[in-house]
Amino acid sequence: MRELTLFLSLSLLINFFAHAESASGKRKSDDKNDKREHFVIYNNPKNMISKGVVLSYSETSDEYTFIIRGKAYRYPRDEYKRMLKRHMFDVNSEDYEQLEKTVAKHAAIYRVQNPSERELLEEAFQVRDYALGQVEARTGDCDPSAVQNQKDPSYTNVVYSADAAKIEEDNEKIIEAALANRGFFPLGELSGMKIEIMTSNDNFLHGALSENGLGLTQSGKGIEGDDRGKTFGIQGEVALDFTEGGIAIRKYAKGYGKKVPQAEEIKIGQQVFKTQFKDKDGSGRYYQEFLSIDGVEFEVVKSFPAHNVYLKFIGRREVLDDQSGLAKTMQENWHKNASVKYNYLDHRDKETRYSAEIGVGKSFDLVKNDNYSVSTSLEATRNFSTYGSSDQYYRVKGDLKAVYLDENSKGEKFPSWEARFYVEGKAYDDKEVDHSYGVEVTKRFNVTDNGYLYIKGGVAHEDDRYSRQYADEEMRRKGSLDLQHYIGAGFEYRF
Repeated sequence: MRELTLFLSLSLLINFFAHAESASGKRKSDDKNDKREHFVIYNNPKNMISKGVVLSYSETSDEYTFIIRGKAYRYPRDEYKRMLKRHMFDVNSEDYEQLEKTVAKHAAIYRVQNPSERELLEEAFQVRDYALGQVEARTGDCDPSAVQNQKDPSYTNVVYSADAAKIEEDNEKIIEAALANRGFFPLGELSGMKIEIMTSNDNFLHGALSENGLGLTQSGKGIEGDDRGKTFGIQGEVALDFTEGGIAIRKYAKGYGKKVPQAEEIKIGQQVFKTQFKDKDGSGRYYQEFLSIDGVEFEVVKSFPAHNVYLKFIGRREVLDDQSGLAKTMQENWHKNASVKYNYLDHRDKETRYSAEIGVGKSFDLVKNDNYSVSTSLEATRNFSTYGSSDQYYRVKGDLKAVYLDENSKGEKFPSWEARFYVEGKAYDDKEVDHSYGVEVTKRFNVTDNGYLYIKGGVAHEDDRYSRQYADEEMRRKGSLDLQHYIGAGFEYRF
């Protein structure tokens, strides 16, 4: 048995390396004498569906090239089945049937003449399976006790038999993992991860440079804390990037404030009378209605790099409250030792809402070279919510992004500077319309071989339903909403 096992192992190795050597020799010969670098297999300019579709083959690279309306897709010859399946609808049905037969024959011929590494492995597996299928797993003449064992009542004659379909399936998985190295996860291989925190405020640099550090802007100077409309926001994010998509978890909070003077009440006898409206209570605190929206969302993006298209799904949970919440707590702590303090009025019930947003997007490369790139993207989504028509909307978003590339410590390119302009619109089922636009700039610093620390800043005009609701006093005073200023930082690791 040992001799037989050794024979099978040697046969497998000899078969693999013999083909590998002949294939290597063939490729060297082809590289030297190749006179057909590319030849066309399919081209039918007369058919409207197939117009602009060309399929060619290169003997040197052993690849098919599918050109569709000016864009080229390359496939190794041994992946011709995946190529045909992917471009099934790019060729008219009459041509496709004949093309499928032609490519199959073409691939079979070159499999014999010039097998790829994948095909060599497949053939080696087939030799192994054939040899093992002939082996009868029982004692034979090489075992002196064979006759005695066969006479034993407990003797069992076991014959090895392989399920061809199962072997083919297992071999395919092994080859796919060993050669393609794309992994078994639907989003591809993990390519990077990041952690980020962003803050927003309706004052430049979050009011750090304003009078007394109280958030007094020039247009709102002298009106206490100028906390009108969307006054504060914070968001933390952890994201994983894959070669074909990404996953992100975000926790965020945003606060909206509104100045609401209260009538002073006096009691004469049994009668209660309201006198003048006052901005402050007896302790000197300003009356304010404040809404804190605390949310958490989970996002999954599935991308199709060959087409620059992606699908997006977001699941979201939000809590709306006027007496608690992260944004309210942070505002209270900010003003704790300041001259401006607030008396938060109870003006609404605490509510929780759930929503799901699905959409599709496409990106376009406008300029791309070794030092910089310019791209744009368009995205459309639909949001469904348990909150009803006031939270169900259609959203359209577009952006224009410019990236400057620099070299890291290993001499590899990375996006050192990044500038983005974006515009977004929402149309709610209850006929409300939101719109926003802004710019942001990101600067990355290479701190480890694969790690990057970055800072981000931006400014935006955000006209949303809650800003309009809580900024009516500001709108009357200055005729517009305050700009939102963003400051943040994060860390990225690229594999």
